[in-house]
Amino acid sequence: MEQILRETGARLIGAFPGVEDAVPKVFRIYRDVRFSKDKSPFKDHVGGTLGTGAFGVYFHVEGKDVFGAVGAYDMDPAQLKRYRAAVASSSLGPSLLAETGKLLRQGFELMSIDTLARAPAGVDAAHPCIELLKHKGYALVLPRPSKKALVDGSLPDLLAAQLKKARPALTLVDRAMAARG
Repeated sequence: MEQILRETGARLIGAFPGVEDAVPKVFRIYRDVRFSKDKSPFKDHVGGTLGTGAFGVYFHVEGKDVFGAVGAYDMDPAQLKRYRAAVASSSLGPSLLAETGKLLRQGFELMSIDTLARAPAGVDAAHPCIELLKHKGYALVLPRPSKKALVDGSLPDLLAAQLKKARPALTLVDRAMAARG
C-alpha cells in the first residue's frame, strides 16, 4: 500500500500542489487481541491516504477490489458555509456542476459524509446546483480499476490519471471553500 501511494504521489507532482511533500499514511490492519476471544483481524482490507494540498486521497484494497476517493469528504462548518455560499451565489456553482457532470459520466461518483434531504437553509429548492448544495462535503469516488491493475504494475498510473481528471472540479471546490463573503 505504501508503494502504491508513493508511486501515485510521484505521478501527481505538478498536478497537485503539496503532493511532493506528502507522506503516505497506511492504516494499521491489526488490533490488540491479547485479551479478546475474537482473534480476527481488525480489518479485512488495507487502506491509506496521501495528502494533495487541500484534499486527501484515500485508497483501500480489499481482496482484488480497489477503492479510491479524493476530496473533502467532511468539510468543517466554516468550510461548508463558504462552499455553499460560493456555489449558490456565483458563477462557480454552474462551473462546478458542469465539471462534476463530466466526471459522473466518466464513472466517478459524488459522495460526502452526509447529504441533506432538503435544501439547506436559505437556498431555494429549485436552485440549479441544489444537489451539490445538499452535500456536507465534496468527495469523488474514482472509477474502479480492473483486478489486473493490482498485479500488473499499472495501478499507480491509472490512479494518477483519474486524479488528474478530477483536478478541475477539485480546484473549483478549493476556491469555494476558501471564498470570503
